[in-house]
Amino acid sequence: MESIINNYKKNKLLFNSILLLMLIAYLLTFIIKTFSSPEPIKSVEIYSNNLNYQNNEPGSWKITKSAEWTDYGKARITIDLETVLSSQATTYKDIIMVLDISGSMFGEKINKVKNDSIELINSVLSDTNNKIALVTFETNSTLVSTLTNDKNSLIDSITNLNDLGNTNYYDALKNVETILENYTKENNRECIVLFLTDGYPNTNTPNEVGEYNFLKSTYPYVTFNGIQYEMGNAILEPIAKISDKQYIASMDTLNNILFEASLNPIKYDSFVFTDYINTEFFNVASIKDIYSKVGEYSLNNNKVTWHIDNLRSGAKCSLTIEVTLKEEYLNIGGTYPTNSKEEVTSKIENTNENITSNLTPILANNYIVIYDGNLPPDCSINNIPTDKTEKVFTNVKISDTKPICPGYTFAGWRIVNEEVNKINDDYFIMPESNVTIRGMWSKLSINKSMDGTIRERIVGTLMPETLYNEKVFNTNIDRDKVKSITLLNYNNPSANIEYYDISVEQNSSVLLWYNETNDGLYDIYIGADGGIIANENSSYLFGGMGNLVTINNLNLLDTSNVTDMSGMFAFCTNLTNIDLSNFNTSKVTNMYGLFAFCEKITSLNLSGFNTDNVTKMDSMFTSCSSLTTLDLSNFNTNKVTDMNAMFNGCSNLISLNLTSFNTSNVTSMSTMFMGCSKLEELNLSNFNTSNVATMFGMFSGCESLASLNISSFNTSNVTDMSSMFGSCRNLTTINVSSFNTSNVETMVYMFEGCQKMTTLDLSNFNTSNVTNMLSMFEGCINLIELNINGFDFTNVTNKKAMFDSMPTRAAGAIIKVKDSDAQSTVLNSVTECPSDWDTTNVIIAE
Repeated sequence: MESIINNYKKNKLLFNSILLLMLIAYLLTFIIKTFSSPEPIKSVEIYSNNLNYQNNEPGSWKITKSAEWTDYGKARITIDLETVLSSQATTYKDIIMVLDISGSMFGEKINKVKNDSIELINSVLSDTNNKIALVTFETNSTLVSTLTNDKNSLIDSITNLNDLGNTNYYDALKNVETILENYTKENNRECIVLFLTDGYPNTNTPNEVGEYNFLKSTYPYVTFNGIQYEMGNAILEPIAKISDKQYIASMDTLNNILFEASLNPIKYDSFVFTDYINTEFFNVASIKDIYSKVGEYSLNNNKVTWHIDNLRSGAKCSLTIEVTLKEEYLNIGGTYPTNSKEEVTSKIENTNENITSNLTPILANNYIVIYDGNLPPDCSINNIPTDKTEKVFTNVKISDTKPICPGYTFAGWRIVNEEVNKINDDYFIMPESNVTIRGMWSKLSINKSMDGTIRERIVGTLMPETLYNEKVFNTNIDRDKVKSITLLNYNNPSANIEYYDISVEQNSSVLLWYNETNDGLYDIYIGADGGIIANENSSYLFGGMGNLVTINNLNLLDTSNVTDMSGMFAFCTNLTNIDLSNFNTSKVTNMYGLFAFCEKITSLNLSGFNTDNVTKMDSMFTSCSSLTTLDLSNFNTNKVTDMNAMFNGCSNLISLNLTSFNTSNVTSMSTMFMGCSKLEELNLSNFNTSNVATMFGMFSGCESLASLNISSFNTSNVTDMSSMFGSCRNLTTINVSSFNTSNVETMVYMFEGCQKMTTLDLSNFNTSNVTNMLSMFEGCINLIELNINGFDFTNVTNKKAMFDSMPTRAAGAIIKVKDSDAQSTVLNSVTECPSDWDTTNVIIAE
């Protein structure tokens, strides 16, 4: 009996132990599930199943879904779709490659074009039935090779290309014409022109438009594909006017675009993406929080559906969704999956995809601020600030703690991360990553003097720099590999860091050192004791740094001795902001191309600039295509002689105050406002143009100008008015009664595309020296009364398409001429127009 009881007790104890272990395991599982958080995931990828994207199978696709915080409690989900080209390869190909090799293509840009063009040549000519021709252009154009299947010869030609000169679309198309003149179209071949450029035409323009129209009418079987390279994310009018299809390419996408533009892509029968937002954490407020340039999208109870019709294989597109974190999680640090699932269906030819995925980005809303003391040798410091957790998009104060180390001066805390948005020297906005703040030190330099101990500063000047040096200050760093530049008021890099003496005096007064970033770029540091003295010649100081995103502490650059700032920031295509509030420009004479091709800068405050001695402002803001605000209110232009292309391509400027401008010494205003397509008003009543010799393309492409008062213009010295008002589509009227045109030699495309203009009085025009009136009024589709009573056609040799698209049908436009000779000339000039044109309204003015 006792043994039975003992066994019972043992079994009961064992049973209770097992129960306890099970309870502990359950509790541990509960605790882990309750308190553990998933790791943040920036992006996820979803692939087609039946077509293999990794093997580049035609028609396959990849969706990259990423998420990021955009503000406190607000996030953006981005869906990027990439597809692999599937083409109809039923014919042989004749491809005419037309490549821009102008000066703006320098460095990595042209090297990328060379490499990708060679890859295309190798691929296309792997079939010897295909042929390729090569045309290059800059200020002039060269027919390098007619159509051939000799790929070695073509590759040698591509390899030896060099960048130089301006941009001449017209001569390039003339060489295409030379090739086509000797070309015989065969039924089993297609002929494609690949026209690649990175800049606006600025030589022989806008003759290229007429040449393109001629080529299309003469050789209708030729497809012209325009590739705008590193020129923003919107199709530009100069490209659209000389091509059938347009493609946008960057250095990252050029390879794909070249192949896509040389083939005939198949389209998807359907493509639908459905995204389920994780409603436990996030909400989508309305359909207004969803955006895509392509397809149609809908929102139904936090489910987003994206229909992409007529999607071309090989294309890329994206959709963004703005979401808001639910209020109960705003003040809780954690990680939050943005989506619960995705559904993708697609069909191309006979292949269907029907995929469901639970992959999702995961956002974390708190990260750590880390203080790195960066201690000098033999220092032991115990008052380094402790690490601290901060929420994303909150304002964070940098510690006031100043560590002490004998023999060194603490120079302050520096944020290492480049992506951090600084509010001022003391505060920053917490980014979506940990932030490292590093202590900076300067070694004391003590010299004895008769009256005691003093600290001595070694003074030096920054080396001169030029855009055409491939390396930065003769270092081993390529200019286009620089990501950030930080100026410092000390020149003591940390131990074991390689540095360069970049002072003119070579006395180690100005030093440069750097860090290599994870993306293979460089963070540059330039330091001098007490600040950096800029060279008298500071031309292209930062020019050509296409990957440069930020310049820190520009206030430490002493520019008081600078005379030449030409191209100082030119081609900094990724720079978004420049603080020039401390620039001393009192001695500067040359500001040519100062901000040319700073394509991402939206605002420039130059109210502190002293321009009293400046003589050159040509191309100063050329292709600042994102610029919306520009303050030139204090500009003194008394000594300026050249304003050529000054605002050319500033396509987002809405207004421009130039009332302070004195233009009495200016000799060139060609393309001054060309491509300012959003400019709505322009007051030039104060302009003195008495010395101006060329007004070529001055207002061309100012599509939003409804009126323009230039009645005060003195044009007595002007010889070129070609394209002066070309493509001013909204200009309804213009008063040119004060114009003296006695010295003008060309009026090509002068009013081309002025679609809303109904009347135009040019009766005062003296055209005795004009030789070319090509397409002068082409596209003036509403011009019903044109008075050219003063026109003398004696020396005019080209009147082709002069009145094309004018409404000169019955009861249509009236063209007033001075006499029967002029009447006969006008009648003869419209013989190429449609047969229903009624020329009886070409009348002799009373």
